[in-house]
Formats: sequence, structure tokens, C-alpha cells
Amino acid sequence: MILFILYEFVTDKQKGASGGNISNYLLIEELSKHKEVLVLAPNVPVDLCAELESKGISVISDSHEFRPPFRNLKKRVWFSKAITTYILQNSRIMANLDIIITSNGTCDLTRNFPKKGVRNFIICRAFEDFFDHSSYYPLKEQIRRNIRRFTSAKKISTAYRSADMIITNSAFMQNFINKRYPNSNVKILYPPIDIPLKPFKYLTDHPRIGIINPSDRKGEKMFLSLANSNPNLNFVYFSQYPKNYTTSNISYGGWLSDREELFSKIDILIAPSVWDEPFGRVSVEAVRSGLPVLVSNTGGLPETVDDYFIVKTPSLENWNCKLLELLASPREVKNAWERSATKSASFEQTQHNIVAFEIFT
Repeated sequence: MILFILYEFVTDKQKGASGGNISNYLLIEELSKHKEVLVLAPNVPVDLCAELESKGISVISDSHEFRPPFRNLKKRVWFSKAITTYILQNSRIMANLDIIITSNGTCDLTRNFPKKGVRNFIICRAFEDFFDHSSYYPLKEQIRRNIRRFTSAKKISTAYRSADMIITNSAFMQNFINKRYPNSNVKILYPPIDIPLKPFKYLTDHPRIGIINPSDRKGEKMFLSLANSNPNLNFVYFSQYPKNYTTSNISYGGWLSDREELFSKIDILIAPSVWDEPFGRVSVEAVRSGLPVLVSNTGGLPETVDDYFIVKTPSLENWNCKLLELLASPREVKNAWERSATKSASFEQTQHNIVAFEIFT
């Protein structure tokens, strides 16, 4: 049996679901074809529980409103009680359990499990467990992280050092983890991309340049600067809520969980992130939807596209030059897209499933 202990569990059907949420869902669905899978997480939607159970995946979840203050502490108390009540005291689960998979936020919760016969894997797709990494967190999140550093840093470090395997989502993250825990067994499992490869979409005379979830760390300032520098071009942003942009050539595309519909509204995707994106799922999805993509030379983003689509240095001049170069060089753009599409085969769900099978079974 494989037990997933997850801080949260939703799918792309829920508004605001992250790439990690989607990857967890697809991984659990695949592993359930080969082994018995049990998921422990709070507040799993009722319809998702029913869907998983129809596929033979067991779910342990309670509905709780973890209100502030100390929302995260209350959630961890729930985990401790749930692990004791539903897992450790269940003889059938303990007799069949051979792998525990935790993620950011739950990796230190396995200390009461037996040390022999049960392997501990950590899926690390982001920086929540690394308190020395600055990721442009807002002030409220910085305060929360400092509190967690004081209460949990030592336990988290112990969990990483003692893990049988650490699974991450890019070569960038693999190197990042190896530098902090040199003797660890760190494997790459690229996020599964389930979008079929579509033909290249040739640029029109008036292309629409899109960005998803603009924020400080995702390059919102660069997006606005590019729009101001190119009043003849149309810029579109997608987010949960509209923003108060005053630039006339920027429009709001809404929030669309359907990637096909989302990418039909733009002709070029930009990802001008200023932080270390652990992977860059959206850039792969855009390429596989037939779009050229421009990405920052940060984190795992450069692994997702051809070198031609990487903006090497983060200045407005370089971003503007690269964007205009795309508009003026259709043949080079198509060739770069084709190389990016070939690279994207490494991220297809079928390849993900092959690697997942090798790791987990």
C-alpha cells in the first residue's frame, strides 16, 4: 500500500489549483493501477472523494475550517490526530503499508511510523521546506515562514536527511536539494502534461501576448512595462480576479481551468518570472498548445523550452528585443517551437507514468 499524506488535495477543477495539485492527482491516479493507494488530507471535496473511490483509491478526510489565528498549527494538530486514529491504529493499513509519500508541509509527520518495512518518500516541488530561500513572499507569508522555521526547521531537516528518496520536478530542483542534502537519493519525476500536441499556431499581424497569474515574483512589472512599450500590441492576463491595470492595451482573460480555451485566447505566452520557478508547467502546456513561449532564465523554466525562447538577462530592453524578434522572424520561431515540442515529449503523461512506475513499484 502507498499512503499519501498531503497538506491539501484538489484538482484543476477547483479554482486556483496549483501545478503541484494537478501533478499529485495524476500521480495518484496512475499508481492506483499498480498498487493500493490511500490518501490522507483535510477538506477533500466530496465529489473528488467519490471520483477517487470509484477508481479504487481510498480517502481519509474530515471537513474542518482552520480559522486564524494559528490556522496552520490547527491543521497540523488535525494531521497528528488523524494519523494516530485512522492509520497507526488500523491493523490492516499498517500490515499492508510499504511506502509513505509526503510533500511540502507534511514531511516531518512520519516520525511515529515504524522504521522497518516502510519507506519514506518526499515529493518536493517547491521551496516551502527551505527557509533560507527567498522567493518574493509577501510580508504575511514571510512572518508565517519565520514562525514555522522556529518550530519545524530541525524536524524538516531530519526528515529530508532520513528520507529513502526525495522526488522532485526538475534538474534545477534536483541540484538545489543536492546542495543542501549532499548524500540524499534525489530523483526527477517531471510533472505529467496531459495536453495533446497541437500544430504550430502561426503569429498574426496583431498577436495577443498573454501571462498567467501575474504577480511580483511572476514578472508582473515586466508584463506592464512591455505593454506600455508596445501600445500597438494586445496583452492579456489570466488570474482569479481582475486587476486595476490602467494601460489601455491590457485586457482581462478571466480564470480558465480549461487550458485549450485559455490558450485559444492568446498567440504568445510570456513567463517573465523573477523568482526560481521550480519547473514551469504552463510553458510546456503552451508549447503543446501550438504557441511560442518566452521565459526567464531562472529556476526550472529553461528546461521547458528551446534555447531560442529563453530571455537570458532580465532587462526590459532584452525582453522587448526578444518579443519583437519573435514578431519579425516567423521561420526561426517555428523552428524553435518544433525543438521545444520535441523537448516536451519528456513531460508527456505517458513518459511520467513510465518513470513513476520505476520509482514506486
